Amino acid sequence: MPYPISNISKRDVRGDVATVLEDNLPLETTSAGGAAGATAVFSSLIDEPRTSIVNRYLVMEEGTDDSNLRVVKEFAGATGTITPRRAFSAQIATAMSAHLHEFDPRLYTTGVNEAIRELSRAVYRPILQHSFTRSGLQRSLPMPRNAERIMRLMEDGYSSEAVRDYFDRTASATDPGSKWTASSGTWGITAESLYSPGDTDADLLLAAATPDCKNGVIQAVLRGDTTDTASRVLSLVFRYEDTSNYLYVRLLNGQVDLRKHDAGSGSSLATGTLTTTENVDYVVRVMFDGSWVDVWVDDVQYIHYELLGLNLKYLGYDESGTGTFGNVGFRLDKTGAPSLAATATLARDYFCHHIVRRVGRPDWKPQGSRIDLFSLNRGWRLSEGRMLWLEGVAPLTQLAADTTFETLASDSTARLEIQTSDPAYEVLVEYAAAYVLRGTSRMTADAEKRAEYRQRSIEQMAHAQDVRRRKAMRYYQRAFV
Repeated sequence: MPYPISNISKRDVRGDVATVLEDNLPLETTSAGGAAGATAVFSSLIDEPRTSIVNRYLVMEEGTDDSNLRVVKEFAGATGTITPRRAFSAQIATAMSAHLHEFDPRLYTTGVNEAIRELSRAVYRPILQHSFTRSGLQRSLPMPRNAERIMRLMEDGYSSEAVRDYFDRTASATDPGSKWTASSGTWGITAESLYSPGDTDADLLLAAATPDCKNGVIQAVLRGDTTDTASRVLSLVFRYEDTSNYLYVRLLNGQVDLRKHDAGSGSSLATGTLTTTENVDYVVRVMFDGSWVDVWVDDVQYIHYELLGLNLKYLGYDESGTGTFGNVGFRLDKTGAPSLAATATLARDYFCHHIVRRVGRPDWKPQGSRIDLFSLNRGWRLSEGRMLWLEGVAPLTQLAADTTFETLASDSTARLEIQTSDPAYEVLVEYAAAYVLRGTSRMTADAEKRAEYRQRSIEQMAHAQDVRRRKAMRYYQRAFV
C-alpha cells in the first residue's frame, strides 16, 4: 500500500503527552456514584492523601458523561469517593473508565496544536490522491486538497479503465444505460444522474460487462438523504461475488461507512466521522488493493482498513465457483420514509479503474494551485480515460478545539494523521508536553507554582529540541512504496 493512515484519537495523544509529564493516572469506578452525578467512586484511590486528589481534573471516558471533565472538590480516602465542584450530568455507573490529571486536559489539546504549528515545516502527513481525466486533452489538474508539495506523479497503465459513465443520456425511469444491469429493483436516469425508481432497500445495479476489478479505484459524486432514521442513499459496491457477498461504502448520519454483505447479512467494518447534509454532493472515492481498503470523501481520507481473518475472502476467490467476483456497481440503502424524493438520491460522474502497473511522469511541474502537465521538451498531454496518482505531503490537521465548558471536543474520535511508531510522533509529543507546562504556568495563581511550571517548561522544551536533533527532523517525509 502507498501509506498507512493513523487514527490516533485526541484521548490517545493526551495519554502519551501525560505520560511524559507523569500525569497519567487511569481509573475505573468500582461502584455507582451518587445520584445525579454528585460523586464517583474509585476503590484504587483508597488511602491516597487528600492533597494528591483535590483540585485535580477528573475526565470520564465512558457512559453518559464520556469526555466530560470536572475539578475535584472533595475526596474521601477511606472509600475512594471523589466529589466534583459541579456534578456530572448523570449518575456515574460502575466499571466506567476515567483519568485523573494534574494539568487541565484542555491544555493538552492546545499543547498538541501548538506543537503541530511549531513543527509544521518538520512533521507532515502523507497524502495520496487520484485524478481522472474527462473528455478532450488535459493540460493541468488541481493540486490535491491541503497539499504542501507533490513528491511524485504517476500515470496508470493504458488498460486500467474499467467503467466510466457520466450518465449524460436521455432520462428514463426503467433504463440505466447499456453499461449497467439491474441485479434487483429498477434503475433509471434523471437530470444526467443515476437513481433508483424502484426505491427498495438493498436494490443492486452492477456493471453490465463484469470488469473483474479485484484491485482498483472507484469514484462517484453522490447525494441523498443522509439522516439516520429516515434515509435514502446510494452506496458504492465493489468486489462483488453474488447478491449475498460483496463490499460497499455509504455516507449516512455523519459517517462514511465501509461495510460487508456477508452471506446475505450486512455489517460495518470501519467508519470515519464527518458532516453529512441531505441533498448535498459528496465526492466519494474508494481504493481497494489487496487486503487494504481506503476511503476518501471530498479528497479527505477517512478510512484505512485491513481485511483480516474471514474477511480475507474478499481478496479475490469465489467461494461458490459460480459468482462474478470483481464486479462493481451501486446499492440503494433506504430506511423509513425519507424527506427527499427518490429522484433526489443520485449518483454522477462514475469512474472505475483497475490498479495496474503505474508509470512515473517526469514532465510535470507545480504552477500555483495547479499542476502543469505540459513539457516543452516532450509536449505531453493527458488524453481522456486516464487516472493519475499524486503522492505528496501536507501539514498535520490540528485537533478539534475544546470550546464547550467542561467538555473535551471529539475526545475519542478526533484523528491525528501520524503513526505512533514514527520518530516524528515522539518529537511532537515532547514539544506538546512543553507547551502544556507553559500554558499551566500562565494559568496558575500561586507564584511559587507558577515559577515551578515555567522552569519545567523551559527544561522540557530543551529536551524536546534535543530529541528533535537526535531524530534528525530537519523535515519529515514518508517513503512511498
